[in-house]
Amino acid sequence: MRRDLLALRVDRAEEAARWLSELLRSGSELNTQALGTNTHFDAETWQAGLERAVTPWADAQALLGAMEGDLHGHLGRTAVPPSSALVVLGGVLPPSHLQAVLRPWLLGADVLVKAPSQDPGFPALVAAAFPGIRLTGRADVAAYARTVDAVVAVGGDEAVRAIAALVPLSTPFLGYGDRLSIGFTDATASTEALRGFADDVRLYDQRGCLSLRELWVRGEPTGVAERLVEQLRGSASRPSLGALEDRIRRFHDLAVMAGAVVHAEWSTEPERRVLSWCVAVETDDAPLPPGPGGRVVVVRRWRPDGMTSSSPLSSVSVAGTPSAEERHALVRLGASRLVAPGQLQAAPPSWWHDQRRPFSGLCRHLGDA
Repeated sequence: MRRDLLALRVDRAEEAARWLSELLRSGSELNTQALGTNTHFDAETWQAGLERAVTPWADAQALLGAMEGDLHGHLGRTAVPPSSALVVLGGVLPPSHLQAVLRPWLLGADVLVKAPSQDPGFPALVAAAFPGIRLTGRADVAAYARTVDAVVAVGGDEAVRAIAALVPLSTPFLGYGDRLSIGFTDATASTEALRGFADDVRLYDQRGCLSLRELWVRGEPTGVAERLVEQLRGSASRPSLGALEDRIRRFHDLAVMAGAVVHAEWSTEPERRVLSWCVAVETDDAPLPPGPGGRVVVVRRWRPDGMTSSSPLSSVSVAGTPSAEERHALVRLGASRLVAPGQLQAAPPSWWHDQRRPFSGLCRHLGDA
């Protein structure tokens, strides 16, 4: 017989908070082990990103509050949490993997995890740490997707759709695909705000949906772009991003040929032509496509009636106070979180990612008679 579910949630929240606190402690045995699984980022970027993203989760009361607030947010309904869950991971960001796995586990579920081929080490470390979490292989995903109580998928849109197609319609499913995070400001943004925007660009080298890829400016964008450049100048060189490097160079060259205002800094290491960062300012005469990632920022003028985005918005790093009309426009484009500059990665466990309830979205719901 399963233990009382509330007591189990309390125990798991406390266990998770202890483990996460130790993970965050630079130089600890666990922190060193986790860093050893990293093959995609320099150590400083990896640690800084982890601290920003995991700190809001390393608090048992915050975890319990997020669960209880979400589970009891349906008047006249009782949430029935999953006993088993399948989590299929893509991408290379430890925090997104960690959060996707912990949510069903905190609810009391036994969790099967399909680790991403690009980053198998960190999910394996998580699975080894918590009872009730274990790894599974790609060959077993289809079978488990039909039998578990809930399924979570993290990755690109195409991969998420492929997993969703395996899941029965009656099974709770949360799929997190391609999203775009941006900065939003006027032309008078403070130096502190620009410093925060630069942090949002650098953390994880724009390899996830919570990295700032575009800056939307109310008013003339050129001056804001120049001040952002001042904050990015001298940034540590990032590791090569493999095949993405060709796309980054092509974007830079196309922006220059289109007549956009382009600022860039290249790695100074011999025989290693890597773009450390790039800021490209769109104009009416030089419209720009979405940036490819790798610390490439597109700066656009805010057009209240004509803004579009390449993907639905995720989070928005905001300097100043947007008007009610601006907030509404951002929400219509998909934004589910507005934060101060520098805080894009610090998503709390209560966040309604993609407008979806993070815990009750994994539950079935029983209405009162």
